[in-house]
Amino acid sequence: MVSSSICMGNGSVVIITGGASGIGLSLGQAVAELGCHVYLIDRQKEVVEEEAKKLRGKSLKVKSIELDVRDREAFITIIKEIHEEEGRIDYLFNNAGVGAGWDVKDDKPEDWDYIIDVNIRGVSNGIHATYPLMVKQGFGHIINTASMAGLVPSSLTVSYAMTKHAVVGLTVSLHGQASIHGVRVSALCPGFVETPILEGGVYGKVDRDKIKKGAKIFNLPGKLTPKELIKRVLPQIKKNKVIIIEPLYMKVYLWLYRFFPNWILGLSRKGWISANRKLKNPLK
Repeated sequence: MVSSSICMGNGSVVIITGGASGIGLSLGQAVAELGCHVYLIDRQKEVVEEEAKKLRGKSLKVKSIELDVRDREAFITIIKEIHEEEGRIDYLFNNAGVGAGWDVKDDKPEDWDYIIDVNIRGVSNGIHATYPLMVKQGFGHIINTASMAGLVPSSLTVSYAMTKHAVVGLTVSLHGQASIHGVRVSALCPGFVETPILEGGVYGKVDRDKIKKGAKIFNLPGKLTPKELIKRVLPQIKKNKVIIIEPLYMKVYLWLYRFFPNWILGLSRKGWISANRKLKNPLK
């Protein structure tokens, strides 16, 4: 078995879904600057190619690929082609994700199907496409972008939290199996990050009017820029941390939930009530 000690840089092959913007794009630039061969994958064909072109203009090795992560067969084909071309795959960042819904009583079942297909099956498709190849080569690292909503209750985003809890569960469960093959698996669980998903995202199934009103009313605490997040998480990926949480106060929040779950559940409930009241009457 090849050693699982892999170094990000010096020609490492890195694949990033959701690479056209936000965390994925910032991640792509950061690892390309380390000397990696980067593949930015996204549904937004023109956007992701334009961003890749900008990075290539800086003499960075970046390619773009169009893919809907819900398409398992296309995902498998793309990963095989990259592996054949490069001879290896060092990192897969399953980063693509969408938001959906608001009040469950009003949510459309098809919107839940959609968010499950992107946020859960999109991740599992990436794993099924890449993990067997990593096992054969004896090394590799899969990083699944989850969220703090995958670790603690989130009454404002029930369907989203459901999918992110699934991603965390998949990641920590696979971690043990993968380790005997020299493959690493981590879950990235950020707090609030300034990405398009906070505004609904390009492909999100959300009430955009509520999102816009909420942005004016609520001041989300401790928001990080994607670049700030990546700067903090790359060293933790290198150390093979299984669950990566940023910023620090989110670790405190998780600690409180573990030891005082009913209190945190109460805060989540009150947050939902407050959000609805303020959206109905912003002056109160």
